[in-house]
Amino acid sequence: MGRFAEPEASHREVLERRETLLGVDDVDTLHSCAALSQSLDLLDRDEEAESWGRRALDGYRRVLGEDSTEALFIWCGLIEILPQLGKEREFAEEGPALVEACERALGPDHPTTVLARHDYAGGLFEFGRHEEAEPLARRVLADRTRLQGPEHPLTLSATSLTARVAHGLGRIDEAIRIMKELSERRARVLGHEHPFAAHDRAWVATWQAEARG
Repeated sequence: MGRFAEPEASHREVLERRETLLGVDDVDTLHSCAALSQSLDLLDRDEEAESWGRRALDGYRRVLGEDSTEALFIWCGLIEILPQLGKEREFAEEGPALVEACERALGPDHPTTVLARHDYAGGLFEFGRHEEAEPLARRVLADRTRLQGPEHPLTLSATSLTARVAHGLGRIDEAIRIMKELSERRARVLGHEHPFAAHDRAWVATWQAEARG
């Protein structure tokens, strides 16, 4: 946790200076709010992360416009935080609105648009809405593969989500197959002992035990 706590302290210090010197609505001050939100999210301090993310989002909308890339990107971060806070009503309202806004303002293949779909699909999964999550997760995986390649870290993340959604739908054999393939790719890209690769193998072992009953 120490490696994440240091950036938090640095972001707070920079934020305080920018507020004093530039004002609360200066774009650089808002960038500091967004960076602090992201640091707090890494520390699992979700309520604080949401609060600073909301402040950044409101400021970006006011200063740069609702459809600015900055506003839409920090909104993606908030959509990812809401399931961690159990805020299903807010997620249900904001998730589709975010995806629609990104597609309208940035286009379907913009990195922030794909991120919005990814975060929305992940949230649907976290709230147990697996049937809704599946087509979106598969689209994200197809988009990531087409735009960034099959072994890009974000493509691997989308593959993991697709496997977990399949498991949530009771398709255990399919989930095991996808996760096995993912673990092999991660080991090839990141190394066999990388925590993500080990985590994938743990999922496979758990699901195989489940399939055996």
